[in-house]
Amino acid sequence: MTAAPWKSNPGGVSSPVRRTITAVETAVQGTYRQWIEHASKCDECHATGNRCSTAERLWQAYKAAQREVRSL
Repeated sequence: MTAAPWKSNPGGVSSPVRRTITAVETAVQGTYRQWIEHASKCDECHATGNRCSTAERLWQAYKAAQREVRSL
């Protein structure tokens, strides 16, 4: 049984694009995960209901990663 053409296209025209999109999506997911993990454990974030400076930095990194995805 062969792989579906859309799942595997070694050396095909779309391969560099697919790799770029995958890398950027992974960056978005990773920055969001870091923000969520921090916010769920941070006493300052919980006590004030606002983002602490670390949470704000992580949130901005997540938003920047999202903007990068939209610019592709």
